[in-house]
Amino acid sequence: MPIGLITDIAAITLGGLTGGLLGRHLKDKFKQEMNSMVSIMAMGIALYMIPKMEIMGAVMLSVVGCYCLGSAMDIDGHVNRTILKLTGKVFRGNQSFDVSTLSVLIVLMGFGGGGIMGSMTESMTGDSSLLMGRAVCDFISSLMFGTTLGPVAALAGGTSLISLSFFYLSARLLLPYMSNVVYANFIATGGMLTLIGSLRMFGLSKAKPMNAVLSVIFIIPVTILWQKFIP
Repeated sequence: MPIGLITDIAAITLGGLTGGLLGRHLKDKFKQEMNSMVSIMAMGIALYMIPKMEIMGAVMLSVVGCYCLGSAMDIDGHVNRTILKLTGKVFRGNQSFDVSTLSVLIVLMGFGGGGIMGSMTESMTGDSSLLMGRAVCDFISSLMFGTTLGPVAALAGGTSLISLSFFYLSARLLLPYMSNVVYANFIATGGMLTLIGSLRMFGLSKAKPMNAVLSVIFIIPVTILWQKFIP
């Protein structure tokens, strides 16, 4: 049983629900400050992960290429419309519910490099320490998001269950391709997604991180091909 994965998903869900309940009793100014703190935390994680990249060109190609593809497919729009359908009329009428912010939360929780690598590590070695540690950070982050979004922030737990379970189940399939260089670029790509999300939360960028989520898959073949054909 993937104890670490289950714990992390539970932490995200519980954090969102708790934040939603607390948010009703907090002042708007304080909630804005809490969201700024989440943005700072996300940027700190991104700045830790991005310097690990080994082949900058491969990472940039994957992120920018997948962002263009995601924009053409309107991944962010499709996800947002699906969220609104799932939440129904109750949350449509809630002015504090910003679907674009929830989209950022979903990317941070479900497609950040730490969660993905933690899921893959637990699958391959049984070591759940990465996800257990991440669960604490994810609880705090989803709680802070929940103060503004409301209980709907708990939806990030469900989407994270899907994405992290995918990497947990496919870990052994991906393992043969995870050289040190590929692994480093994989982590850096997760950092790039986190950075895009944090900058959007700060209002410094209009880029939508959901449109770039495919890069966490494409970075593996792109890095391998780059090493093979580009000296």
